[in-house]
Amino acid sequence: MPVAGKVIRDNMPRWKENWTEQEVAKLRSMAGTMSLALIAKELDRTTGAVLAKAAEEKLTIVVRSSRA
Repeated sequence: MPVAGKVIRDNMPRWKENWTEQEVAKLRSMAGTMSLALIAKELDRTTGAVLAKAAEEKLTIVVRSSRA
């Protein structure tokens, strides 16, 4: 059921869903140019899922620490 441009999944956690070719292509285009947090938000994935997929695809991800 679509809600505000998003599809509500039937009780399936997002992290268990396979990555689509479109998501991987978007990840490739953002890797190295955007922060991990922004990529995760853009893809509606956790930062851990993004890091894992980036490692699998051998992509560089910008990780910025907010700690001083």
